[in-house]
Amino acid sequence: MKWLFIALISTSLFANESRQNLVDDFYSQKTLASIIKNDCGQCYPGPERGSCLKEFCSRLSTFGCDETIEIQNVTRACSGNYGSECLARGCRNLSSFQCDEFIELAEITNACRNVYDSKCFDFFASKIPEFQLDERIEVVQVITQCKNVSPDVLECTKYTCSRLSPFACDEAHEISNILKSCGR
Repeated sequence: MKWLFIALISTSLFANESRQNLVDDFYSQKTLASIIKNDCGQCYPGPERGSCLKEFCSRLSTFGCDETIEIQNVTRACSGNYGSECLARGCRNLSSFQCDEFIELAEITNACRNVYDSKCFDFFASKIPEFQLDERIEVVQVITQCKNVSPDVLECTKYTCSRLSPFACDEAHEISNILKSCGR
């Protein structure tokens, strides 16, 4: 059994495989490793209540979050967010004037619904050129691709990209296609 596992790994490293073969290889190894470890998978904790609200309000002007109606609007904008990490990471790629008004922040928090953390966005940012992530619309498009991406899907995407040519994983649409192949 062990030699079969080693043969599978070595074949995938040296053969010129398609994206789907790499994805299949990743999950077959993952499944085998899970059976051996008796690993039940990774789970995300529930949303951290209030951190999105704090992050959102900290980016608004002094008077942007001081009335009940404004706080209610921010709370609605933050619904479905797993804390503040996605909003903070998205804004970090933008100039401060692109992430300091309610409508701008609401657009990003809306995209951040069901995005567990910033690891998926960080992966995109590590692969694509900076100038493709310096406008709010570009940031929102990448965040949207990260909705419901589990740790396994992200691991599969990293695994697949690491075994493809560097030019096969340096555009947002290429990474999105790999995410889809990996099960997003």
